[in-house]
Amino acid sequence: MKRLHHSCPAVLHSVIPILETELRADGTTPRIIATQTLGEMYADKGGPDLVRKYPSTWQAWINRRADIAVPVRLKCVEAIPSLLSNLPECKDALDGRTNLCAVDQA
Repeated sequence: MKRLHHSCPAVLHSVIPILETELRADGTTPRIIATQTLGEMYADKGGPDLVRKYPSTWQAWINRRADIAVPVRLKCVEAIPSLLSNLPECKDALDGRTNLCAVDQA
């Protein structure tokens, strides 16, 4: 999915909803994988477009910072340094002050 995002982001319209579903899965493993994958995609140069096009997925990803499973929360935290440099408009959302991102409003 990361390769698709980088080379052909137009096909993501059918893939992102699947990742969003995985963020809300009962099992820990799918949540870990989806959290890591989306974190890397948001950190990529096309990250702001993903936030803008798929705001519910962004909200679901941000909510993983409070996941019941520590490994899921860790994947969220591990992505934050890259996200801060690529999505500075989302700093407040990334540090937990809000779930909103300035990119959402653009």
